[in-house]
Amino acid sequence: MRTKFALTALAGITIGAVAVQAIHAQTKPKVYAVNELQIVNPADIAKQAAAVEGAVKAAGGRFLATAGGQVTGIDGDAPQRVVIIEWPNADAAVQFYKTDKAFNDGMKIGAIKATRRYAVEAAN
Repeated sequence: MRTKFALTALAGITIGAVAVQAIHAQTKPKVYAVNELQIVNPADIAKQAAAVEGAVKAAGGRFLATAGGQVTGIDGDAPQRVVIIEWPNADAAVQFYKTDKAFNDGMKIGAIKATRRYAVEAAN
């Protein structure tokens, strides 16, 4: 009887732990990567944009409608261009920017360079 109770309790604890892990994994907030960019070589923008956009979409990123839009400084100088990309979570964003070969090769084209890049978690 004690063995049966112990096995039942152990099974319950295990199932509970797995469920908590699954719930925790699902609740990682989305992040928005803010890319402040400087135009270096306007002639190659289309080439670089095509390479970078394909890599972002293939990795699960979603562009918000900001690329090429007017940037207005409120306090301080505004960057030339801002691109905001939604990612499933911060880990996905950081992993992409640090390791994605297609993205990093696309950035080497040199038409646009990032002057600052950071990720902001969505508040729930």
